[in-house]
Amino acid sequence: LPPERIALHEADLTDGRGMADILRRVAPTRLFHLAAESRVARSFADPAAVLATQPPAAATLIRGIVDARLAGDCRLFLASSSEIFDPDAPGPWDETTPLGPVSPYGAAKAATHLLAKVARDGYGIFAVSGVLFNHESPRRDEGFVSAKIVQAARRLANGNGPPLPLGALDAARDWGWAPQFVEGMIASLDAERPGDYVFATGETRTIRQFATAAFAAAGRGIRWEGTGLGETGVCAATGALLVVVDPALVRPVDRPTRPGDPFRAARRLGWRPTVRFDELVARLVRGEGR
Repeated sequence: LPPERIALHEADLTDGRGMADILRRVAPTRLFHLAAESRVARSFADPAAVLATQPPAAATLIRGIVDARLAGDCRLFLASSSEIFDPDAPGPWDETTPLGPVSPYGAAKAATHLLAKVARDGYGIFAVSGVLFNHESPRRDEGFVSAKIVQAARRLANGNGPPLPLGALDAARDWGWAPQFVEGMIASLDAERPGDYVFATGETRTIRQFATAAFAAAGRGIRWEGTGLGETGVCAATGALLVVVDPALVRPVDRPTRPGDPFRAARRLGWRPTVRFDELVARLVRGEGR
């Protein structure tokens, strides 16, 4: 949208009266709640802050819609996460997979996910919980491992700077293209009936594979040597050190992630991810999609 069509309203998402006042003035027909602490690792450092803000913010919006007398007119999207699922549940993970978060971030997102059903059944709001698996674009900052890898691949392709430190190289994620996820979010609120949807690609790749693809897209082949904390990635052509493992970057609990199953989104919304992994990483390295 052009800037002249964007209106900013400053508010505290846990201030029920303030949110209701804004909703009365704006009278939105579509409301996307995306605000949250977005880093799983940071949630371990301050779990109380995460749990004291994310679920209450969703609850405040739900009550604000009711108090503004918009329950029949305003459709609400709540952003959830694959971190809500039980890591021991078999994959692929879909809308019926048992909840079992193992991080404060995941616990907060699980509460938000459940509030979508409360909004539907308790308040009569057209509410959707979108279970978003990893969704990437060049807008990511380097607090995310994907952006950190991409920036390092660009830098090291030109021989600049120290090697890239990473945590658990075997950690796997289902990575998708963020612009397509946004299309799914919009489609979920345009559907005939509300519900919860998994948005994912159905495939997982490890951190090691992500780094390999990023360096390849930047013009450097990478060869992996060693095992465990001593594993390194070196330039296949020159032997220059590109990647090292830093134990400090390994999460306290690093859950296994299964691929997501977007079958319901495909059947009900016609949504299907079309940007595959190698193309996704190449787009990030090229900086497309800003």
